[in-house]
Amino acid sequence: MELKEERDMMKRERKEERDMMKREREEMEEMKRDMMRERDMMKSMMLRDKLKEDMMMRERDKKRERREMMKRERMMEMKEEREMMKREREEKRERMMEMKEEREMMKREREEMEDM
Repeated sequence: MELKEERDMMKRERKEERDMMKREREEMEEMKRDMMRERDMMKSMMLRDKLKEDMMMRERDKKRERREMMKRERMMEMKEEREMMKREREEKRERMMEMKEEREMMKREREEMEDM
């Protein structure tokens, strides 16, 4: 009788031992899974942050390009305006010269007429 009880007790102890080992393994697995999940979350957060940053960079670049383009356009307009003003001054000067020549010619003609 005692032998049987002892065997039963040994069996129970071994079973408890096995169960405990099994529980520990499961807990370890669970911890491992948790860590993997956490790592994946971190990765995805980092990725998201990186994407966000890239988007912001692109946006900034676009804005800068737009500003530069506007600046170039303004420069071009100013240049065209200066050239136009220069042409206008040239034309005015030419007209003045022509008028002056005309007046001188008229004056000479009048003098010639008076001389006769």
